[in-house]
Amino acid sequence: MRIPKGNQFMMLSSFFVALISLGVKLLSHIPAVEILFFNSLGALLISFTMLRYRRLTIWSKNSNLLLVRGVVGTLGVILYFFTLQHIPLPSAMTLHNTAPIFSAIIGIFMIKEPVSPRQWLFFGLSFVGIVLINGFSLTATSWYVCSGLAGAFFRGLANSIIRKIERKEDPLVVTFYAYLVTVPTTGAYLLYHFVDLQAQDWMVLSAISLLGYVAHYYAVKAYQLGPLAPVAATAYMAVIYALLFSYLFLDESLPHLKLLGLGLVLLGVLLSVFLRPKQTI
Repeated sequence: MRIPKGNQFMMLSSFFVALISLGVKLLSHIPAVEILFFNSLGALLISFTMLRYRRLTIWSKNSNLLLVRGVVGTLGVILYFFTLQHIPLPSAMTLHNTAPIFSAIIGIFMIKEPVSPRQWLFFGLSFVGIVLINGFSLTATSWYVCSGLAGAFFRGLANSIIRKIERKEDPLVVTFYAYLVTVPTTGAYLLYHFVDLQAQDWMVLSAISLLGYVAHYYAVKAYQLGPLAPVAATAYMAVIYALLFSYLFLDESLPHLKLLGLGLVLLGVLLSVFLRPKQTI
């Protein structure tokens, strides 16, 4: 069975997101906002260069909507980076990837795109996996669970805005606006909270910027192709990639119950992709 283009782009984007998350984890001694600033600054320069190369204008009839998306997207990433630095990589990514559920709910009202009962079942499987990964009781990490879910909500809202715009804008323009908002927002914070960087920090930050731009670009293309719910669910693949990276590079391990949770997340993704609505591209 052929995987739709939107899902293919999201799988690719998720791989780069997992690599970025690994880089952020390696920079846990640097504030999340500072990492996001340098990540976005480098990506903004790449984005502007690509726009000039393609001779695309940044002026758009959807400028206001793109700016709003930039604001909520910035909030989502800041909260995600903050969460990522305080709990294990797969758990942080799983929390942030509750965004597909928020995307689906918001999409019902924002773009009038209904979600089938079958798709809700697939989301339910993934959500059960999330509960198994993060546990049931309130612990010292409860604050980080809340920050992760808040970041996921803002990401879900940003994704829904992309779907609302659909193919009215080139992905390069959509990407540019996101970084155009993030750079001054995080830069203002760094005027008072800057942490000095070492040579190896600059190397990791440069890699994050490049990977971040590529991941963002492919995510925009994925959501433009839609439909929203199945494509958003495919973002859960980042959790699987993260699990592999955490074993290979961070020496992090997960109990069997959490591994079962990750398995349910993956099952929900695969069902969303292969038992997709007939109108999926």
